[in-house]
Amino acid sequence: MSLQPSAASIVAQDKRSRRSRRRWLVTGSVVTGLLLFGFFGLPPIIKAQAIKHLSAELHREVSIERIRVNPLVLSITIDGLAIKDRDGAEFTGWRRLYVNFDSFSLFTGEWRFQEIYIDGFSQRVVIAKDGVFNFADLIPAPAEAPATPAKKPRPLRIASLSVTSAALNFVDSSRAAPFATTVGPLGFTLKNFHTAGDPKAPYEFSAITEAGETFDWKGTLSLIPARSAGRFSIGGIALKKYAPYYADRINADLLSGALDFSASYAVDLSEGSRQLTLGDATIKLSNLQVAPRGSTTAVIDLPSLVIDGLHADGLKTSAVIRRVALDGGRLTVVREKDGSINLLNLLTVPAVASAGVTPVTVAAGATPAAAMPALPDVKLTEFSLTGLAIDIEDRTTLTPAKNSIGRLDVSVKNISLAEPAVPVLLALSVATLPSGTINVEGSAVREPLAADLKIKVTSIPLAGGTPYIEPMLNVRIAGGAVSVDGQASLRGTVASFQGDVVVDKFATVDGAKAEDFVTFTQFAIRGIDAISDPLTARIGEISITDPSARVTVNADKTTNLAAILRTETAPAAESEPVEVKLPPAAPAKGLASSSTLPAPIWSLGKFTLTNGSVLLADNSIKPAVRMSLDHFSGAITGLSSADLQRADVNIRGKVNGSGEVSFTGKLDAKAATLTPGALTEILVDVKGVDLSPISPYVGTYAGYELARSGLSVDVKARLSQRKLDTSNVITLKQFTFGPATNSPDATKLPVRLGVALLKDTSGNIVIDVPVKGSLDDPSFKIGRVVLRVIVNLLVKAATSPFSLIGAAFGGGGDELAYQDFSPGATTPLEAEIKKIETLRKALKGRPALNLDINGSYDATADLAAVRDQTLAKQVRQRLWEELRVKNADTPPPSELTVAPEDETRIIGLMVSERYPDGLPAPGVDTAGASVTQPQAVVAAPPAPTPAPRRIYSGAATPKPVAKTPAVKTVVIISSGEVVATASADGSTPLTLADARRALASGIVVSEEDLRALAEARAQHVRDELLEGGEIDAGRLFLTAPAPAGKGAKVFLQLR
Repeated sequence: MSLQPSAASIVAQDKRSRRSRRRWLVTGSVVTGLLLFGFFGLPPIIKAQAIKHLSAELHREVSIERIRVNPLVLSITIDGLAIKDRDGAEFTGWRRLYVNFDSFSLFTGEWRFQEIYIDGFSQRVVIAKDGVFNFADLIPAPAEAPATPAKKPRPLRIASLSVTSAALNFVDSSRAAPFATTVGPLGFTLKNFHTAGDPKAPYEFSAITEAGETFDWKGTLSLIPARSAGRFSIGGIALKKYAPYYADRINADLLSGALDFSASYAVDLSEGSRQLTLGDATIKLSNLQVAPRGSTTAVIDLPSLVIDGLHADGLKTSAVIRRVALDGGRLTVVREKDGSINLLNLLTVPAVASAGVTPVTVAAGATPAAAMPALPDVKLTEFSLTGLAIDIEDRTTLTPAKNSIGRLDVSVKNISLAEPAVPVLLALSVATLPSGTINVEGSAVREPLAADLKIKVTSIPLAGGTPYIEPMLNVRIAGGAVSVDGQASLRGTVASFQGDVVVDKFATVDGAKAEDFVTFTQFAIRGIDAISDPLTARIGEISITDPSARVTVNADKTTNLAAILRTETAPAAESEPVEVKLPPAAPAKGLASSSTLPAPIWSLGKFTLTNGSVLLADNSIKPAVRMSLDHFSGAITGLSSADLQRADVNIRGKVNGSGEVSFTGKLDAKAATLTPGALTEILVDVKGVDLSPISPYVGTYAGYELARSGLSVDVKARLSQRKLDTSNVITLKQFTFGPATNSPDATKLPVRLGVALLKDTSGNIVIDVPVKGSLDDPSFKIGRVVLRVIVNLLVKAATSPFSLIGAAFGGGGDELAYQDFSPGATTPLEAEIKKIETLRKALKGRPALNLDINGSYDATADLAAVRDQTLAKQVRQRLWEELRVKNADTPPPSELTVAPEDETRIIGLMVSERYPDGLPAPGVDTAGASVTQPQAVVAAPPAPTPAPRRIYSGAATPKPVAKTPAVKTVVIISSGEVVATASADGSTPLTLADARRALASGIVVSEEDLRALAEARAQHVRDELLEGGEIDAGRLFLTAPAPAGKGAKVFLQLR
């Protein structure tokens, strides 16, 4: 059978073939036309329409360089899009945008893109001065909610999203200082981005700013539901650049500083599986420098602050930090004159609430509405600070105090805010400049509050503390270092310390002349055991080695002590202080008031003094005085506040290297209180002190050099119930003056006499000054009392020497300075005998005393008495002559006793013989010019002294005598009666007394007679003092009689 096709079939097949080719040709032509339209016709249309509609919608000028469409792959490329802002500046745009649409989107329920690529994207964001964004007009007003809920948006899937060379220009003009920055160029690539797809699909993003700041992200992202996880990093954030955003919140300028932050994160906002965590985060702050506003000098300089190993859970409010580390750096801390701290001043003080705001008042005892929220669960494994240097300056002192910490290291471990019972481990190390270290190690617990710390302080210099003592003392600390070795503990509010405190090589100089003031080799407090409640302090030993002090009197008589003690008034503050009145605080529950607090309990095992000394120098006199108290050593043992606990005192030293000083006895601290039975007994013994170093004082103020003298002091003191009873015996041995110095500053008092009055038979001056008083008497000062007694004694010795010896030798006062005599007598009155005995004892007890004896007379009383004595002698002489004629063996006149009748007879004869022409008128001194009256006698006579009783046989009571002229009279008198007269009428009667006066008035007494009377009186007193032979006659000196008018006395003068 033939297999060849028939002609008909061939024709039919050909027709079918032509029809098929025609269809394909038409289809190809259409497709080609569409493709040509898509490639060449559609882009201009899209471009024109896009420019038109975008300009209208955005109200901004829009331009597009070129649009390309590829209908084969459903892609579009837009080149050179530029949209200008309303101010004509660039708003947004890009160099190229390429979008490749996935045609499968037509058959699925999601938007699918094979690729979106954008290059050179730029966006300008501007915040105007009024705070409005430049795109605010593009944000539509919120629409009312639709009646029916909107459909869920179609999911979005992008196989590849790439951004390159993007930039964001940001300008903020709303700040005081406008801020501008550019973020970019940045780029990122997202693969298989799906808003409702696999949340584990990885994405990447990176960006960089014009300042080199970087941002990188790599992770997963899902919008529906909202979840993301990954890791991001921010690097090189220049903090200074962002000053406009924090400048108004701080009072500082950031000179430099960069922030780096990287972390892993996980965010899931879907219901039932919410998550907000941060893991393995690291925050690093580098080269931070902060200066006060307007300054370029940094007060905070931190090279590196790192927080690493940070893990946080935002939903659980918990965080764990592996380490916070501050490495190196320097802080400059200044305390300003007003007391503020410069670092705190870097923060702006919050504004004070306006006056119109009504404060909220909480009633006393009201319960707060809500308790304080619990602390977040934050744990810090370790805080580490290493190598931090701190410069500290305190300007509140007269001279700014400047100190430095060369290196500060701090380590704190196991910090937990939510677990207060977890022990926190502490370690602190401080290296001070120029030397010294502080080390503290231990642990602390927040609840219950407790801490145990081991403290080791080594050789911390004390010189930096000088400005803090300057307001009180004008001294400079020239040397010294403190060391501490101990253990400190805290249990609740009770603190305790056990250990030792030692200060080595301490030295100070006065601030005026920089001369040494107080120094010591070592001051140590060892075996301290102290606790705050009950307040208790027990100390094993306090010792001080080689302490010395220098007390100086300058040439201008000022002292270094006066220069050191601050006496000026503190300057007034520049501004008035603000008075703040606070209500009285109620005492804390469980705390007793101060008046009911128990007395502190304390004890001191031993106080030891080794080789103490004090140098006294006085440059105000020439030659200068130098004295020293040296080699003082000893101990006080057993001091305690306990009842009946008395400490032993034994301290000994020397004065000027030779004299010995000792303090011994028992010391009870409670003797200064009202505690019954408490008693302090102290003996102070000073022996063999040579006083020759103080000779310049004696020569200057006493007027004589000090040839020699020693000093001894014996003090016995008793103190009980605040009552002090002391006996103070001061002995100057062999105190002897040398030659006179003729010092213009010397006292005018007879100092040699004062010394002689006080020196006993051994050549010593012993002054016993008992003192009693109460410590509650503010005017009671034992030193002042003793000094006042001594000064008063010396003044009394110089000004009232007889009162002094009278008090010491049997009584009497200034009346010992003279002896009283009856007129005409050479022997003192009987009452004067006791005074002579007292003077004899004083001269015997004070062998250095000499006595000047000076007789005197009364020109009136003694003149009359001498005349009466002369008349009596004349009567005896007349009688003796009469008896001598009858009996040759008649005794001499001085031994005769004149009978009254003989005296009357003889006086009558003498009157007749003496006045043959009659008696003178009564009151007329017939001696007249014949009696030599001393011209020097001008003073009125003293009150008449009663005359000694005389025995006259013819004595009669005087009768008035008529003042008549002289008459010739012959008188015979017997027993006071006139028996015969020659007058014609007998009108002139005379008594015996009248006749005696008439005869006496005619007796001539010379001044030499009266001086002889004074000398006789002085000699008699001298003889009385010499009686018994105990007084050397060479110590008693008769001096020339005193001028007339000083009375019938003998005056005595000690010298």
